[in-house]
This record gives sequence, structure tokens and C-alpha cells, in this order.
Amino acid sequence: MPATQVDAGLSVNNVNENVLKAEYAVRGKIVQRAAELDKQLKEGASLPFEKLVYCNIGNPQQLGQKPITFNRQVGALCDYPELKDLVKDGA
Repeated sequence: MPATQVDAGLSVNNVNENVLKAEYAVRGKIVQRAAELDKQLKEGASLPFEKLVYCNIGNPQQLGQKPITFNRQVGALCDYPELKDLVKDGA
């Protein structure tokens, strides 16, 4: 029987089971443990550190790095060159 458009795509019935088991790191065990520790700190617990730094989501600004605005702007222009036409000269 030839595949139809309906049954030719991916679904939970035909995708690799490892894809279904995959976890998004933002909600993984390490982040859950960090949330527990953060709660303990806020409740005044004595731990060998004073604060947590969440590094799992790619946020270097949390560590004091300046935003990479210029790099993002250049990347946006490479992806969508017409963007330059939407900005007035001298702006």
C-alpha cells in the first residue's frame, strides 16, 4: 500500500524511541537539583556557596559577559539582508 501524506510523516508511533525519551536540559535532573539548592539558600541554609549560576541555558550575561548585540545584528543581516532596508539612514 503506497504511503499517503497522512501516514508518511513522523508520529509518536513511528519515531525512534530514543527521541521520545530525550529530555530538554532546562528541565533535567541537574536543574531540578539546582532549584532545590537555590530554595535552600533562600531559606537561609548554610551551604559551601552563596549563590547559584545557571549555565545550562546559554546565558553568558549571567556570568558578567556583555551582550553580544553586534554579533546578533550581523547574523540577522546575513540571514535577512532586506532588514537593512527597514532602518532609516543614520538611525
